[in-house]
Amino acid sequence: PRVTEESDRAVRYRQRAEEMRTIAAECKEPITARHLMQVAEDWEQLARSADRIGATNRALQRDRNSN
Repeated sequence: PRVTEESDRAVRYRQRAEEMRTIAAECKEPITARHLMQVAEDWEQLARSADRIGATNRALQRDRNSN
């Protein structure tokens, strides 16, 4: 995969998280709002994972290029 693919993915995940937070803020049902906030946190976790994968891939690419 492209080195920036994970970065692009992380950006999309963070955008989705922000969308969920916006919807949750407008939600009149507290339980639904809490669930939406949890979904937002799940998207954030996915973004952090994509960031870590991207960092690992960049390091591997640097290692390959230095050999």
